[in-house]
Amino acid sequence: MTRADVYTWAAQVRPQAVLVLCPGFNGDGETLIRQPAWQTFARANHLALCSISFVSSEAEVRALRGYIHAQRGSGDLLLKSIQLAYGRDLPILIYGFSCGARFAVSIVDWKPARVLGWCAYSASWWEEPHFSAHTFPPGIVACGEEDAVNYGTSTTFFAKGRAAGLPWTWVSLAHMGHAWSEPLNQFVRAYFAAILRRTNTLSGFRREDAESKRNVSAGTWRDVDTKAEISPRQVLDQPVLASWLPEPSLASLWCAVHSP
Repeated sequence: MTRADVYTWAAQVRPQAVLVLCPGFNGDGETLIRQPAWQTFARANHLALCSISFVSSEAEVRALRGYIHAQRGSGDLLLKSIQLAYGRDLPILIYGFSCGARFAVSIVDWKPARVLGWCAYSASWWEEPHFSAHTFPPGIVACGEEDAVNYGTSTTFFAKGRAAGLPWTWVSLAHMGHAWSEPLNQFVRAYFAAILRRTNTLSGFRREDAESKRNVSAGTWRDVDTKAEISPRQVLDQPVLASWLPEPSLASLWCAVHSP
């Protein structure tokens, strides 16, 4: 990396978790944590905010090296910055766009026990993760339907996760190219709030055992094509057509933002 800055923000002294926001290729994430919508969400959910401003050459990134590969040092830098800022190893929610999405998935794949939930939106490259239904946390794979370069690879990545039995959510955004989406931002905030309620984060972070981490009984499943609710049996029969939601109350919001 030729630049490695990490920005933090918190409205309280002892937040219970941290939301990491990751911009696109070599982007400066400081503007993200200054946005009122994210700060309001953080206050309401007892979160700190964190963002990255990492730079690697395009050649390094295309080779799946540089900062988008957390195990090559950028992940350590992020985790150490969180520990330094807040005095302890907070659990993580992480949301990334484009190369930031690739970095987010890399963090999850590297330290799954540390991550409560994630969203990878419009990643330009996907690397085969170490899927395990016992450890990989729930998350969102999203892409704009007019983001032609990334749409097919995003759907394939989602399908691989679902084939492995992971509780993932697919979001296809109508009339959207390669750009941030405010409707998706709103859905991600609602999704993360539901994840926090499920994991009881506000009573203190605890390292969940494998069985509790993959327990999806309190959630609901939707068909990615029809948006209709589907049964556990249908999920088993056609896993790649099933999209998981952590709470039934999210169904209407998902139906509004998702366009098959």
